[in-house]
Formats: sequence, structure tokens, C-alpha cells
Amino acid sequence: MVGSIGLCMHGAYPEQINEDSNLVRIVRKAESQTETDLAIIALGYYGSVEALPALHGLLTKRPNDSFHLVYACEALARIRSPKSIPVLRSCLQDPKFYAMSEAYRVATSLGDKESTALAIGRVSKDLEGKNSSFLIIELEKVTGKKHGYNKEKWEAWWRSDGADWQIPKKFLVAWDEQHKQY
Repeated sequence: MVGSIGLCMHGAYPEQINEDSNLVRIVRKAESQTETDLAIIALGYYGSVEALPALHGLLTKRPNDSFHLVYACEALARIRSPKSIPVLRSCLQDPKFYAMSEAYRVATSLGDKESTALAIGRVSKDLEGKNSSFLIIELEKVTGKKHGYNKEKWEAWWRSDGADWQIPKKFLVAWDEQHKQY
């Protein structure tokens, strides 16, 4: 599987990605954590919209393994298809979805301004001390505002400035480019 990632990164993966391809079958089964994680990563590097149904399906089913969800979001960021926006919005609205910071960052990188309102809707003191608290960090990075866990301040900012606010250009780039900045 590691070799598959390398081949995908270099555009040399020998198999066409479709519903019958090995990587897609592994992701659809979502059994072994390591094998599934590596297959998800490889699909992201392959970069084909043909991988979207399997990745969207994984995010929709939401297995117990949160790493699958994180890697699936990162794969969507590498594929960069606006077709992923509705799935990412659904993730941001689901109180049982915990890879919120990744879903938010991917949605904003695809130019989905509405994802900021959805992320604000998830702000809560209950996030503090949990992995989900990374959503606050992402909101602050993308918006430039420092409201922490204060949902009322976030909502007030969105009501007053949300209509005119634009996602900064530095966040409208591919996943790999965003992570070179930090």
C-alpha cells in the first residue's frame, strides 16, 4: 500500500481508478485501519474524480475510525472537486462527525464560504480539550478573528460581516500548498 501511495504521487499507478479498482474496494470495505488509511491516502494522491464516490461514501457512512475520516477529507482536498462541497457541508452539520477542522479546511479551500457559517454553528465549550477543538483553530486561521469558544461573538461577527467576508486567497489553494505555509 505504501508503494501505491508513491506511485500515485508520481502519476505512475498502473491501474485506472474506478469501482472495480483495488484501492476503491479497500476503501469501500473500510476494515483494516492501516490498509484502509493507506488506500485513502493513495486515492487522494491519484487525484481522480473517479475516487469521489468511495471517499464520499466513507464520509457518509462515518465509520468509528476517525483517522479514516481525516484522511478522506485530506484526499478530497487533493482531488479538489466542488462535487465534494455538499458532503463536507453534511459532515459539518452532523454532531457525530469529529473531523470537523479537516472538513472545514477542505470546504474553504474549495471556495465554500457557507462552510464558515456551518463551522460557527458547531462552536461550543464542549469542544474544549477534545480533538474537535481544532475547529476553533481553523476558524481563527481562516477568518482572522479570535473569538475562541465564544459562539455568540462568532455569530455576531458572521451576522455583521459574513456577507462581505471573503475566504483569503492563501486558503484557496491545494492541501499540500496550504501545509507548506505552516
